[in-house]
Amino acid sequence: MEWWQRHSGGDSMRQGAQQLDLFAGPPPEAPSVHRRTVDLAAFSDSALIEAIPGASQTDAPALAVECVRRKLTEAIPAWEELCHRFKGFGLNAAVPEQRAALSALRGLADPAAAGSVVRLIVSATVQGPGLALAIAAAAALGAWLPTQVALPCLRHADPAVRADACRCVRASAEIVPTLLDLLADLHPEVADAAACALGRAGRVEARSRLVRCLVLNPTPEVIHAFGAVADDDSAVLLGRLAQSHPKLTEPVLAALEAIDTEPAAVVAAGVRRRVQAPFSFISSYGAV
Repeated sequence: MEWWQRHSGGDSMRQGAQQLDLFAGPPPEAPSVHRRTVDLAAFSDSALIEAIPGASQTDAPALAVECVRRKLTEAIPAWEELCHRFKGFGLNAAVPEQRAALSALRGLADPAAAGSVVRLIVSATVQGPGLALAIAAAAALGAWLPTQVALPCLRHADPAVRADACRCVRASAEIVPTLLDLLADLHPEVADAAACALGRAGRVEARSRLVRCLVLNPTPEVIHAFGAVADDDSAVLLGRLAQSHPKLTEPVLAALEAIDTEPAAVVAAGVRRRVQAPFSFISSYGAV
């Protein structure tokens, strides 16, 4: 019996089992007849969690929104269970229920959600277009992928998967050669993400690419990675970046502290003074 029948008296939508086809999308749902509107806000947390594993493609997105609204981290295992219902599907199109589950896990922004997404990737529960959604969720949640799973993702045909996979790896001896190759990737977002991964590991091979990123598209991710490979001359570049992009002042200061040299400390002091005196400017000698 469907969850809305148990909790709100609605009619069932599924009319009998259908044979699984592991090389196509999930079986279509039978048409809903006289479907009642369900007010999810009126449901208890336990009722929502109970509903998730058997949710239909119609209900799953609404349940995801409500769980994220409530920050219902207790629902994380239920979302993982829902994804496992559709293991083997989704080679050609993302499974709607899995899409909703990944949206919920990403929106809950919890370490347990990161672990759940990694397990779904490692177990190949999500595949095809759904894998791109899962890797993106893993990157957004700050998850790390095991080497044996990360390497195929770094070489994936979809550049979005390659870029997000770069955000989910530690630059180990097995991973670094692939990241170095990706510095020459034809898709700039992949090369930039690879540079960030190498930079976080202190690999100076990424410095020139990171400088390019700082000039063309500075982000906290790039600044953090650059701080691990920056030299004294780079400190001046960071100081000027804080002047031209005031919203990036905090990550710039963190990067300058990571450089941990006297010139970097001078520039950092200049950046802090500039926050108090916005009309100063950064020179090679600090703030004037």
